[in-house]
Amino acid sequence: MRLRHALGLTIAAATAALGLPVPATAAPAATATTLHVNKNAFSCSNQGSGTVTRPFCTISAAAAVVEPGQTVLVWPGDYPEQVMITRSGTPDKPITFLGGPVESGPFTRNSMPVVRGGPQGGPNAFILTDVHDVSLRGFRTFAPYGVQVYRSSRVVLDQNRYTTTPATTIPSSSPAAATTSRSAGTRSTT
Repeated sequence: MRLRHALGLTIAAATAALGLPVPATAAPAATATTLHVNKNAFSCSNQGSGTVTRPFCTISAAAAVVEPGQTVLVWPGDYPEQVMITRSGTPDKPITFLGGPVESGPFTRNSMPVVRGGPQGGPNAFILTDVHDVSLRGFRTFAPYGVQVYRSSRVVLDQNRYTTTPATTIPSSSPAAATTSRSAGTRSTT
């Protein structure tokens, strides 16, 4: 046993003296800062990794795994789902759901992702419950109550369009972007 230890120390000393590179141990994989959702991608999978080459098919799948500091980037398309957001960010690492418009990204104002609420057109497109430090930006909703926020704080609703029918757009101060009396620090802008 002492011979192996001595041999190991001798090799380490020789490596350092000769200036040879020391083999590095594999570092753990870093968590991606952006999770992609693209239901139109052939490679999409709700059990996927959320990368641009293997995006999630639904916003709900990304919402179930998103971590503080990550952005869920939703590509244009029609998403007939009711998204339950129950994961929180932190003040210095908020969670952002981004559907456009993005100045430098692939979106234009006319290609914002549409969230219709449940497969049968449920009453809500997004429900945020008991969360904090979450941003929801750049989505169009076609649901009677587009975004509902319950018992939450530091939630930002920004640049979203709320529509109950294809012909009616409602301002963010309407019930389509409702917050409960127990939701503090929630801002909504159009």
